[in-house]
Amino acid sequence: MALEKLGSIVGGSDPLDDRNQIRKTQTVKQLCEHYLDMANRGLILGKGNRPKKPSTLYTDRGRIKQHIIPLLGSKSVTDLAKADIYKFIQDVASGKTARVHKTGRNRGKSIVKGEEVRHHERQGCWEEY
Repeated sequence: MALEKLGSIVGGSDPLDDRNQIRKTQTVKQLCEHYLDMANRGLILGKGNRPKKPSTLYTDRGRIKQHIIPLLGSKSVTDLAKADIYKFIQDVASGKTARVHKTGRNRGKSIVKGEEVRHHERQGCWEEY
């Protein structure tokens, strides 16, 4: 791989420019998938500079799958604006991504709602997002 990189550099390719181009075209969905991959490998640190706990990753995966990807997944990371984030928060809080579905277990069901966002909205914590 190193020889291939060196060969492309000699041929006029700029690795930094290539990396920046990838970042410019990366979607929110791809960024989320990269985050989850890194977190699953223990490379994303949580409290106390320790890898995130499995329960935290479970919650993160649920929020990404149920809220972030449906509402922002196709948007380019570099095109994401503050207004998009505010709209995302409003959409989740108003229940745009809310749903109830069976989990496949005997008595299980998953209820997705936006209460957590509404809680932060009541507390006046919009700037945290």
